[in-house]
Order: sequence, then structure tokens, then C-alpha cells
Amino acid sequence: MKRTIRLFLFVTALGAGGALVAQDPPIRVDFALRSSTVESGVPVIVTVTVRNDTDMESARFLPFGRYEVDWLVRSRDGAEVAQWKPTGDTGSLGRNLPPHSVEKFSIVASGTSAIQSPGEYEIFPRYRTLDVSERLPFTVVPSSAESLGLRAQEFHDAAVVKGEDGLTAAEALASMAYAVPASQLCDVMERNPSAPYFIAPRLEAMGGADAVHCLIRVLSGAPVQGIYIQWALQRLGKSEKDQALRSEIQKALGQ
Repeated sequence: MKRTIRLFLFVTALGAGGALVAQDPPIRVDFALRSSTVESGVPVIVTVTVRNDTDMESARFLPFGRYEVDWLVRSRDGAEVAQWKPTGDTGSLGRNLPPHSVEKFSIVASGTSAIQSPGEYEIFPRYRTLDVSERLPFTVVPSSAESLGLRAQEFHDAAVVKGEDGLTAAEALASMAYAVPASQLCDVMERNPSAPYFIAPRLEAMGGADAVHCLIRVLSGAPVQGIYIQWALQRLGKSEKDQALRSEIQKALGQ
């Protein structure tokens, strides 16, 4: 994996260097909010659109995905509220953008769910590869247990569908500052085999019998991302105070 990433970086560097001789066709990057109004406890979701409106294929290798965007949130008075920057190797795969083609992906700014004070804010997402950023204002409004329950159900219903949109919804559900029921999280993980990356850590943080039994049950089905369930169970096996649950975890992990 490391070798693949280093090769990708080398090829990317060559593409960037080539721009000194032959200028890259213009690549347009646009950012938009899924909604400019969010309830406190619900994350902001940013849609990124990368577009090549020319008749030429992009000269640069462009990686697409959540790890290609960092973001910063400020209140309207300029105070920093939240931020996220990818660290380490991302393993993103790059490719040229064909003529007159568009790539879209969504970013769940999960840290924004911790904003509890209603008011006016601004998020500054940045597509790191091209160093393109934009200012997007949004409003946080008060929430209630009932309204957050409705949002959680909406995310759940979208998350059980496989594909990019399902993963975005799974991440949004897992990042809510709301006591999402273990049964709801578990249902997503059972029905969407790619969801454990986001859901397993949330169940681990929740702990308790319902979370542990869900993780064990889904692990036995050998999902695509079962390694994240294993890691969650391994940590729970060390931190769980209930001896009976610890024994169940150890048995599930073959220890």
C-alpha cells in the first residue's frame, strides 16, 4: 500500500512539473452546502464538484474524495469554532478528468455537529490538490430531541442504501451529537457492508450490551470492512467493565 501511494505521489509530482511547460486546462471546483441551515447536533455536509468544461483532458492527476478536502469553521465574529485536516497517507487514487466531465463527492464536516450555540457561521472548505477554497455561510438553529430523532431516521434511511450517498448518510448519522439508538446504528451496519468504517467507532464509544452484541453479530457475517469491527471489539475487550461481556468479546475474536 505504501509503495502504491509513493508511486501515486511521484506521478502527481511529474504532472505538476509538466504544467511549467504546457499549462493545464482550467479545472473548475465548486463547493455547495447540502443545506445552509442545520440544527445544533447535526453536521454540515459539503458537496464538492470538480469540472472540466474544456475539450482537453486534464493534464494533472486529480484525487477525488473526502481526504482531499480540509475545512475550517468560524463564527461571524471571526472566532475559530471547528476544523479538520487530513493527516498521513490517504491512499486516494488519482486520474485525469476527461473533457466535459464532472466529478462530485460529499464531505461530512463531522466536527460541526458539536456546535451547540445557534447563530451565523461560515465554513471554508479547501480542495487541497488545486488549493481552491470558498466561503460558505450557514445558520445553526436550535434543536430538540424530537427533531434530532427525525434527522437520525432520515440519515438511517439513506445510509442503508449502498454507494456514495449511503456512506455520506452513515457518516452523518455516526457523527450526530445525539443519542442515536444502537439498534438504528446496527441496522445500518448490517444492511450496508461498507458502513462499519463510520458506525463501528460510534458503537464502540457507546459501549454496553446492545453495542457489543451488535458488533459481534455483524462481525460473524464477515462484512467488507470487518477489520473496523474487530478493532472496536479489541478495544472494548480491554475497557469493558462487565466480565460477561468481555468474555463474549474474547470468544468472538477467537481469544
